[in-house]
Formats: sequence, C-alpha cells, structure tokens
Amino acid sequence: MRQVLEDYFLGAGAFRKPKHRDDMPDAIVASGIWAMLSKYQNLHIAVKEGAFRRHLQTEPKYRLVDGLTEFFTLEMVAQITKALDGNEKDLDAQIKLFASEDVKTRVVEYLRNAKDLLDDVYVEEEKITGLEALEMHIFGASLNYAQASAISNVDFSEPALVDSGHFSIPVTISTRAQILYGASYGEVAEFESSRAIDNWSMDGECLCDLIEVREVELIGFLDLRFTPELTPAVLEVHTEYLQAEKPMIEIGLEISTAQVR
Repeated sequence: MRQVLEDYFLGAGAFRKPKHRDDMPDAIVASGIWAMLSKYQNLHIAVKEGAFRRHLQTEPKYRLVDGLTEFFTLEMVAQITKALDGNEKDLDAQIKLFASEDVKTRVVEYLRNAKDLLDDVYVEEEKITGLEALEMHIFGASLNYAQASAISNVDFSEPALVDSGHFSIPVTISTRAQILYGASYGEVAEFESSRAIDNWSMDGECLCDLIEVREVELIGFLDLRFTPELTPAVLEVHTEYLQAEKPMIEIGLEISTAQVR
C-alpha cells in the first residue's frame, strides 16, 4: 500500500497524473497483481483498452487479453480445458461403472469371501441400535466378528469420488454377527432353551458376560482404490478379478453403526 500512496502523489504507476483519485482502484489492483509475480512466472489478465491496460503492458510477464473469450482460445488454456473435459468424462464413466448391477454383484461376491475384512468389524454400544431386541436389561454391549458367508443382502448408495483413484460407496450389509453384552443370570435363564446364548462368564452377583450371534445390519462405507491412470474400460475388466491375490482394485470396509434385528 505504501507504493500505491507514493505513486498517487507522484503520478506514477497506474496513476495518470499526481493525486488522481479516479485511478486509485486500478492502482490497488495493480499492486495486488504485482505481488502475485513472486509466486507465478506469468500472469494472464483480462482487461479492456485504456490507461490501466497501458500501465500493465509495461510488465513483460503479464499476458493481456480482452476478455474470457480470448483467454479460452489461448493454446495453453485450450489444452487444459480439453484435459479437464476428458477427466470429467472418465469420472462420469467411473461412477456409472461402480453403480452398475454387474459390479455390485461382483462386490457382494467379494464380500461373501472376505472373511478377514468382516472379522475386523467392531462397533461399540453407543453406535448400535435395536438392542431392545435382546429383550433383557443389558450393559456393555459391542458387536464384532461379522460373518462374511452369512451376507444376505447389500444395499448400495451412489458412489462418491474421494480423490483420484479413490471412491467411497455408502453400504448397508445384512448379515450375522456376534453381540457381546452383560446381563443378570435371572434374565438370561428365561431364554436359555430358546436362544443360543453363550454364557462364558458369571461373577458372584450373577452378572453374566454373554455372546449371542444375531441378524444385524452394518452401515458404513466401501472404499475402492485403484491406480488413477486406469481407464474406465480397463477398470471394468479388473472388477472381474476382485478376489485375485493382488487385485488392481482394492476394497476396504469401514462400518460406523449397526442395527440388531
């Protein structure tokens, strides 16, 4: 700002004459543009004919154009625009691919064989709904060891781009899983003959540590990761090999909440 004020009194820079207030906005803009030269080797500036343009022409690193129409016809900008258009088309094709019924079927098949992935599922009590289905006054509940082979259904939502080569798909997985919880033996005894409840520990006050396998819904996200350079056509081929030893599309699972049925 100091330089702008000096130019104001001297009639230098963007000022056509000393103390010409009408040129103050242009001078402030010119000062800001000049500061950007420390970060960029060249700057493209859209500006109409006039005193301000003539002032900017004194800096060889400025590339002046009349407006956006001329700017988008520059060869460098046209190449960038073409590349962006291509990326957008690839993105649309990737979203369409991961939302297709064929790919969903392959992902479900993958999940039904992904024992380690489902074994790692763990949900704490505050993230579990439907615990009233256990029909006891329980405490300390958690869910783990979801069963991959018991998956009966997977509901998919719209795939979302996280980063280049990384998509996230919201899912709800219907399967069976262990529910660990505590309850009094008096309540547990009512269900010993009708439910498979594993009473693996009981203290002196008849409070039991219990394990029960229940039908559950797991709500979370599938993460699909792949090399960004892969085209949609190549990706489609690799969706047929999700269970390969080293698949080109890696699938991760993050479960955030669960519901007991």
